[in-house]
Amino acid sequence: MSLNCVIGEAIYNKDKYIYNKAADLENQGFFPVIFVPSQARMTAEEAYMKYTGKSGMVNTYITTLSRYILKTLDSVKLNKEYITDETKRMYIKQIINENRGILTLFSNVIDKPSFVDLVISYIDSIKKEDIDISKIDDMTDINNLTKEKLKEICNICQVVEERLNEKYIDSLDILEIFCEHISEESKGLKNTEIFFHGYNNFSKREFDVIKTFLKLGLNVTVSLTLPSDMISYTENPGGIFEIAYETYGQLTKLAKECKVLFNNVMELDKIKTQEDIEYLIQNIFSARYSKYDKRSENILLRLEKN
Repeated sequence: MSLNCVIGEAIYNKDKYIYNKAADLENQGFFPVIFVPSQARMTAEEAYMKYTGKSGMVNTYITTLSRYILKTLDSVKLNKEYITDETKRMYIKQIINENRGILTLFSNVIDKPSFVDLVISYIDSIKKEDIDISKIDDMTDINNLTKEKLKEICNICQVVEERLNEKYIDSLDILEIFCEHISEESKGLKNTEIFFHGYNNFSKREFDVIKTFLKLGLNVTVSLTLPSDMISYTENPGGIFEIAYETYGQLTKLAKECKVLFNNVMELDKIKTQEDIEYLIQNIFSARYSKYDKRSENILLRLEKN
């Protein structure tokens, strides 16, 4: 049992490694499950067939985490109805309209679709990270107006959550339910290999799911877009790799907590790119760059008025 981290910048072919590894495991009688972000599922299936040369998937399952968990919990009797994201959005809009009185600072934007999206994003963040909204008054690093706006948003979030919890569970609730009930379903996970591909960060609840897989004795592989030399840094490098670096650190701690072997996978094939794009990749974040003295055929820079 191990937690494996596939590390490399965008120019290194993590797709090829992940999908070929899954295909090799399938040939050995294992059942690989590859979790990808919802917007990447279709392209992930195409990439799997491209790199493995297979015309389809037999015992390899490429899916989203929420879809997989819902399927796994089929035999678990849930006391509440599962609500889809679209239905949830309409229900939240209705609840907001019924509670307009508690949103004085947002009265001019309540009817805008973006306000519903704002409320949903706050609800998701609060649930994902188990944030205690009662401690807003203790915040000292924000001004009073911002604090009051935050309190209003959290108040409506609390109302929405109370109403939803009366009848429904959502895609975040099922992560917690999965961790509580999966031991009952663990026999169905025999010979399963877990992959997380295309993520650079995880919420607290998603880390709990990874932890649950490890405690069930499953191998878990996570791909991260992070330069391999940065894993030895003692301080976060910041910039575009800040989040991936933090995630890597959390994964190493998780491996220690679960007492499993932690492996780095860094021997990846480089993606073949055009010369001018390769130059840009190598120099875009470099303070010491060399001038590209050839004609660029693949990069176009244009100044637009905003």
